[in-house]
Amino acid sequence: MSKNNTILISSALLIISAWLGSGILLYKTPNHAELGDMFGVINSLFSGLGLAGLIYTLLLQRESLETQRNELKKQETELKNQRKESEKQRFESSFIQILQIHNNLTRSLRIFDEKSDKFIHGVDCFSYLLQELYAMNPDFTGVTSGIYPRDKESFQEAYNKLRNKYDNNFSHYLRSIYHLLKFIDSSSIDEKSKPPFYKMVRGRLTSDELRVIFYNCIYHEKDDFNNLIANTALLKYIPNKEWSAESEKYNLKPESFG
Repeated sequence: MSKNNTILISSALLIISAWLGSGILLYKTPNHAELGDMFGVINSLFSGLGLAGLIYTLLLQRESLETQRNELKKQETELKNQRKESEKQRFESSFIQILQIHNNLTRSLRIFDEKSDKFIHGVDCFSYLLQELYAMNPDFTGVTSGIYPRDKESFQEAYNKLRNKYDNNFSHYLRSIYHLLKFIDSSSIDEKSKPPFYKMVRGRLTSDELRVIFYNCIYHEKDDFNNLIANTALLKYIPNKEWSAESEKYNLKPESFG
């Protein structure tokens, strides 16, 4: 039994007892003047009971309003969670589509190698691009001794030649990576939900792809792509990243390497 029901029953019993008591007094009291005074007391009692009834009604209304407020808060929380879940599902669907487009682009890459007189396809293009870059730059330290070129100016000259020669394959691929990272970074999903998607992108990149992206960063130095790479730690799995102490010379952020 609720507290409000207990109050209601107790009040009813008190009223009934008062009426019964007044009847007994009326029967046993010979002095009607005293009896009138008693009725005055009883009237005061009923007035107090009426006030108590009003207070009880207000308590019931307050309890009902509190229940409605709690229910509305619960519904609001459920709707908010549903919206978040719906947004995440839409994001995941779009992310998979964009990632698939990027994968298809990577597979469609091809470079014609004049020495072998044949085309190089897909991710193998990045190994070829790196070999071309190392050959164009006599001051390059190369793969075996670290990821940084020894001389900044000669590297930029060599990289610029590489871009001009293979721009159709090169730039389109880098723009695709940029838009993929930008899509995650600018999405409205919770920040704590983003790292797994960044990790998914990183996990699909080969060592040679990471090197090409890295050299693009130190060539351009200050651009939005570099900031995205730092925010997403895209170069976390690049080989020989212990050489990243050199990154200050190329204005790279340590966060780029995880």
